[in-house]
Amino acid sequence: MSIVTKEDIIHAFQTNQRKRNLLLYTYYKDTYFSQGFTAKFIAAKLSQELGLSISENMIFLIIHRIAKKDKLSLPTQATSSSITPSYLQQQGKEESTAGHPSEEFQFKNADEYPKSNPFAQVLRDI
Repeated sequence: MSIVTKEDIIHAFQTNQRKRNLLLYTYYKDTYFSQGFTAKFIAAKLSQELGLSISENMIFLIIHRIAKKDKLSLPTQATSSSITPSYLQQQGKEESTAGHPSEEFQFKNADEYPKSNPFAQVLRDI
C-alpha cells in the first residue's frame, strides 16, 4: 500500500498542485493502470470514486508519460552487458570500447600515423 491517500489526491486536484497526476498514478497503479484498462474506463471509475472530474485525456497522458516510463525502468531478464546495439554489431565493436579515442589511435611512434593526417607530419618532425 502506498503512502499517498485519497485525501491527498483530492487536495492536490482541488488546489491544482504539481505532480497530482503522479500521485494519482501511484495510488491507483495496481488497481487500474497496470491492468490495461482503457483511459475512458479509468477516468470514469476514478471520477466516480474520488468525486472529481477527471478527464479521459488526463488518464491518457498519465498512461503514456508515467506508466510507460515505469514499465521501462523495471528490470528485464536480459542484462545490459548482453545487449549490443545494432550499429555496434555492424561495426564489430563492443559497446564499452566503441568510439573511445585510445582504442582507435594506439600508435607506438609517429611513423605509424596515417600520411593524410596533418598532425602526423608535425609529430614526425619533432
